[in-house]
Amino acid sequence: MLEARRDTTPITPHALLSSQACYASLLGASGGRAVKTTSPGRKGDLLVGLYESPPYDLRVAAMDSPRLSINLRAAPVWGALAGDRPRSHAGERYSAFLTPAHADAHWIKAAPSRHLNLYFSEALVEEFGAQARAVRDCRTPMLGIDLRPHRGLIDALQRACSLPAARAEDASLGLAYLILAEVLLEPRSAPMMGAAQIRLVREYICEHLGHPVRVADLAALLGQNPAQFTLAFRNSLGCTPQRFLMRQRLATAIRLLRNSSDSISDVAMTCGFSSQQHLTTAMRQHTGRTPGAFR
Repeated sequence: MLEARRDTTPITPHALLSSQACYASLLGASGGRAVKTTSPGRKGDLLVGLYESPPYDLRVAAMDSPRLSINLRAAPVWGALAGDRPRSHAGERYSAFLTPAHADAHWIKAAPSRHLNLYFSEALVEEFGAQARAVRDCRTPMLGIDLRPHRGLIDALQRACSLPAARAEDASLGLAYLILAEVLLEPRSAPMMGAAQIRLVREYICEHLGHPVRVADLAALLGQNPAQFTLAFRNSLGCTPQRFLMRQRLATAIRLLRNSSDSISDVAMTCGFSSQQHLTTAMRQHTGRTPGAFR
């Protein structure tokens, strides 16, 4: 897992506004638009933006503040953060990506998108750290975070963005604060996986995508029992090993459907699905589309 450059310069309200303006400008150049943005609030440590865009090829320069991007529509995406190797992601509704400060990004989406960006400051992370729980390292990219358990907060934040200006600010910032707390805070005793462990598990899954992959096999790679491994995996990557495996299989299947002449049944077998029907069912469930739609 890559780490973005450490910078001790405080993230100020100006940095949040500058990051938001830069993102809106780049998205606008790709045909998208900012539907609603807030001010940084009274403490100047949090800013919310709601965006819509058509399919795009979007390069986002490194910014001074980290941001949490939350998908409000299912839209498969290909790309990477912080110069990492590009890969496909399912881009499911209520999934999120955390981009550290000073980390660039490149994303390609083939479907229209609607998403929220939560820009936040180092002071806010320190405030979380003052509580009786540990805080995730915001210098490390986080991909495909599963926020479905918090979809009520996310839906409420989206609605708050449509309120009259005088009421939208406080409601939006309050909800964004709660969502960030759910993403960044962990119990101090929560087991986590190291970067080398995550890399080892990712490589094993990629190499065995067309075969059954058991949690017990992944746990054995790290010398852990399945329960211990599953908890550490979820704490580190924001989803269960089974869900991560399904995302990788679907992302690879989508890439092959778009870029190869393999039959749908062959793609299903290559990606570890038991049949073409299994692939169709999983794809419809997770993306709302059939394999034929990606052809």
